Amino acid sequence: MENQKLRDLMNEIESVAKLDAETAATALKSLGSLLPVAGLADRQPGFLEETDGVLDLVNEALPGWSVSIAGRSRDRSGAWTCTLRRSLASDDDDYIGVGKSSKLSYAILVALIEASMRLPAA
Repeated sequence: MENQKLRDLMNEIESVAKLDAETAATALKSLGSLLPVAGLADRQPGFLEETDGVLDLVNEALPGWSVSIAGRSRDRSGAWTCTLRRSLASDDDDYIGVGKSSKLSYAILVALIEASMRLPAA
């Protein structure tokens, strides 16, 4: 998937309260083409709704990376930001992903997509 389409997908994920089946499937397919995670495109997209499920995917795809989460919970929706970086030791990390959403799992998912886009091709 080309970068602009991935950016459009990231914007859509950041803006919705709940992913529809088509968007979730597109996110999985896109990540499957960017990451060396076996069978990713074949997984059921429901795990994208759960923070633990998306964090497990980050652990599989980017082992050893730092995950930073900041936010403020509000009634039924929060304001979450997730930052993925290779290390916390350096402020000039080339490979970084940042996601923002009212749903924490979506903020993590967007950060993962962005970080995946920036990785060198395998």
